Amino acid sequence: MARSLLNALEEEHAAARAAAVSALSHPRYFALLYRLESTQPAAVSGVELTLSDLWREEFERTRRRFRTLGPRSSDDELHAARIQVKRARYAAELAEPELGKRGRRFVAAAKRLQDVLGEHQDACVAEERVRAWATREPGAEALAERLVERQRARRREARAAWPAAWAELERRGRRASR
Repeated sequence: MARSLLNALEEEHAAARAAAVSALSHPRYFALLYRLESTQPAAVSGVELTLSDLWREEFERTRRRFRTLGPRSSDDELHAARIQVKRARYAAELAEPELGKRGRRFVAAAKRLQDVLGEHQDACVAEERVRAWATREPGAEALAERLVERQRARRREARAAWPAAWAELERRGRRASR
Protein backbone atom coordinates (compact mmCIF):
# COMPACT_ATOMS: atom_id res chain seq x y z
CA MET A 1 0.00 0.00 0.00
CA ALA A 2 2.78 2.46 0.91
CA ARG A 3 4.54 1.61 -2.36
CA SER A 4 1.41 2.74 -4.21
CA LEU A 5 1.58 6.13 -2.47
CA LEU A 6 5.28 6.51 -3.26
CA ASN A 7 4.66 5.60 -6.89
CA ALA A 8 1.87 8.17 -7.13
CA LEU A 9 4.13 10.86 -5.65
CA GLU A 10 6.97 9.91 -8.00
CA GLU A 11 4.60 10.18 -10.97
CA GLU A 12 3.42 13.62 -9.82
CA HIS A 13 7.02 14.73 -9.38
CA ALA A 14 8.03 13.50 -12.84
CA ALA A 15 5.04 15.23 -14.45
CA ALA A 16 5.74 18.50 -12.64
CA ARG A 17 9.42 18.37 -13.57
CA ALA A 18 8.59 17.70 -17.22
CA ALA A 19 6.18 20.66 -17.24
CA ALA A 20 8.81 22.93 -15.70
CA VAL A 21 11.51 21.84 -18.15
CA SER A 22 9.09 22.35 -21.02
CA ALA A 23 8.16 25.85 -19.84
CA LEU A 24 11.80 26.83 -19.31
CA SER A 25 12.70 25.53 -22.78
CA HIS A 26 9.90 27.37 -24.58
CA PRO A 27 10.79 30.33 -26.83
CA ARG A 28 8.34 32.53 -24.88
CA TYR A 29 10.47 32.08 -21.75
CA PHE A 30 13.63 33.11 -23.58
CA ALA A 31 11.81 36.12 -25.07
CA LEU A 32 10.76 37.16 -21.57
CA LEU A 33 14.34 36.85 -20.30
CA TYR A 34 15.56 38.96 -23.21
CA ARG A 35 12.95 41.65 -22.48
CA LEU A 36 13.90 41.71 -18.81
CA GLU A 37 17.60 41.98 -19.57
CA SER A 38 17.11 44.78 -22.09
CA THR A 39 14.77 46.85 -19.91
CA GLN A 40 16.35 49.86 -18.29
CA PRO A 41 15.17 50.78 -14.81
CA ALA A 42 13.24 54.03 -14.69
CA ALA A 43 15.05 56.82 -12.92
CA VAL A 44 13.23 58.35 -10.00
CA SER A 45 14.19 61.97 -9.66
CA GLY A 46 14.45 63.60 -6.29
CA VAL A 47 14.16 60.36 -4.32
CA GLU A 48 17.05 59.12 -2.23
CA LEU A 49 16.10 55.62 -1.08
CA THR A 50 18.63 53.29 0.42
CA LEU A 51 18.43 49.52 0.54
CA SER A 52 17.76 49.72 4.25
CA ASP A 53 14.84 52.08 3.51
CA LEU A 54 13.41 49.48 1.15
CA TRP A 55 13.92 46.80 3.78
CA ARG A 56 12.10 48.91 6.37
CA GLU A 57 9.12 49.19 4.02
CA GLU A 58 9.04 45.39 3.58
CA PHE A 59 9.38 44.88 7.31
CA GLU A 60 6.43 47.24 7.91
CA ARG A 61 4.34 45.29 5.38
CA THR A 62 5.29 42.12 7.24
CA ARG A 63 4.27 43.64 10.57
CA ARG A 64 0.90 44.69 9.15
CA ARG A 65 0.34 41.17 7.78
CA PHE A 66 1.17 39.52 11.12
CA ARG A 67 -1.09 41.90 13.06
CA THR A 68 -4.01 40.28 11.23
CA LEU A 69 -3.00 36.74 12.23
CA GLY A 70 -4.11 34.79 15.23
CA PRO A 71 -4.68 31.25 16.48
CA ARG A 72 -7.59 30.75 14.07
CA SER A 73 -5.85 32.10 10.96
CA SER A 74 -6.44 29.98 7.90
CA ASP A 75 -3.79 27.85 6.28
CA ASP A 76 -3.81 30.23 3.30
CA GLU A 77 -3.26 33.24 5.57
CA LEU A 78 -0.25 31.56 7.17
CA HIS A 79 1.13 30.68 3.74
CA ALA A 80 0.74 34.31 2.59
CA ALA A 81 2.51 35.43 5.77
CA ARG A 82 5.41 33.11 4.96
CA ILE A 83 5.71 34.67 1.52
CA GLN A 84 5.76 38.13 3.09
CA VAL A 85 8.51 37.04 5.52
CA LYS A 86 10.54 35.87 2.52
CA ARG A 87 10.22 39.29 0.92
CA ALA A 88 11.40 41.01 4.10
CA ARG A 89 14.25 38.56 4.46
CA TYR A 90 15.43 39.04 0.88
CA ALA A 91 15.27 42.81 1.32
CA ALA A 92 17.32 42.50 4.52
CA GLU A 93 19.88 40.34 2.73
CA LEU A 94 20.28 43.06 0.11
CA ALA A 95 20.54 45.74 2.79
CA GLU A 96 22.86 43.71 5.01
CA PRO A 97 25.92 45.92 4.33
CA GLU A 98 23.91 48.89 5.63
CA LEU A 99 22.14 47.02 8.44
CA GLY A 100 25.23 45.21 9.72
CA LYS A 101 25.07 42.68 12.56
CA ARG A 102 21.47 43.57 13.39
CA GLY A 103 20.51 42.86 9.80
CA ARG A 104 22.22 39.46 9.90
CA ARG A 105 20.31 38.63 13.08
CA PHE A 106 17.06 39.68 11.40
CA VAL A 107 17.84 37.39 8.45
CA ALA A 108 18.53 34.47 10.81
CA ALA A 109 15.24 35.04 12.63
CA ALA A 110 13.40 35.32 9.31
CA LYS A 111 14.84 31.97 8.23
CA ARG A 112 13.60 30.38 11.45
CA LEU A 113 10.09 31.77 10.98
CA GLN A 114 10.10 30.69 7.32
CA ASP A 115 11.07 27.19 8.44
CA VAL A 116 8.19 27.04 10.93
CA LEU A 117 5.65 28.34 8.44
CA GLY A 118 7.16 26.13 5.73
CA GLU A 119 6.65 23.09 7.92
CA HIS A 120 3.00 24.10 8.26
CA GLN A 121 2.59 24.53 4.51
CA ASP A 122 4.36 21.23 3.77
CA ALA A 123 1.99 19.43 6.14
CA CYS A 124 -1.02 21.02 4.42
CA VAL A 125 0.17 19.95 0.98
CA ALA A 126 1.10 16.47 2.20
CA GLU A 127 -2.37 15.98 3.66
CA GLU A 128 -3.99 17.06 0.38
CA ARG A 129 -1.83 14.66 -1.60
CA VAL A 130 -2.46 11.73 0.73
CA ARG A 131 -6.21 12.33 0.60
CA ALA A 132 -6.17 12.56 -3.21
CA TRP A 133 -4.18 9.31 -3.42
CA ALA A 134 -6.56 7.56 -1.03
CA THR A 135 -9.56 8.37 -3.24
CA ARG A 136 -7.85 6.59 -6.15
CA GLU A 137 -6.50 3.63 -4.17
CA PRO A 138 -9.01 1.01 -2.97
CA GLY A 139 -8.39 -0.09 0.62
CA ALA A 140 -6.10 2.84 1.45
CA GLU A 141 -8.38 4.53 3.96
CA ALA A 142 -6.71 3.22 7.13
CA LEU A 143 -3.19 4.05 5.99
CA ALA A 144 -4.32 7.42 4.67
CA GLU A 145 -5.91 8.33 8.00
CA ARG A 146 -2.69 7.48 9.89
CA LEU A 147 -0.64 9.58 7.46
CA VAL A 148 -3.12 12.46 7.62
CA GLU A 149 -2.99 12.42 11.42
CA ARG A 150 0.81 12.77 11.27
CA GLN A 151 0.46 15.78 8.99
CA ARG A 152 -2.13 17.32 11.27
CA ALA A 153 0.27 16.89 14.20
CA ARG A 154 2.95 18.71 12.17
CA ARG A 155 0.47 21.52 11.48
CA ARG A 156 -0.47 21.79 15.15
CA GLU A 157 3.19 21.99 16.16
CA ALA A 158 3.89 24.68 13.56
CA ARG A 159 0.79 26.63 14.60
CA ALA A 160 1.99 26.49 18.20
CA ALA A 161 5.52 27.59 17.22
CA TRP A 162 4.97 30.45 14.80
CA PRO A 163 3.91 33.14 17.32
CA ALA A 164 7.21 32.85 19.22
CA ALA A 165 9.19 32.81 15.99
CA TRP A 166 7.31 35.90 14.83
CA ALA A 167 7.92 37.68 18.16
CA GLU A 168 11.65 37.05 17.74
CA LEU A 169 11.62 38.32 14.16
CA GLU A 170 9.69 41.43 15.13
CA ARG A 171 12.14 42.11 17.97
CA ARG A 172 15.09 41.68 15.59
CA GLY A 173 13.39 43.92 13.07
CA ARG A 174 12.82 46.71 15.59
CA ARG A 175 16.46 46.54 16.61
CA ALA A 176 17.67 46.59 13.01
CA SER A 177 15.44 49.60 12.29
CA ARG A 178 17.29 51.79 14.77
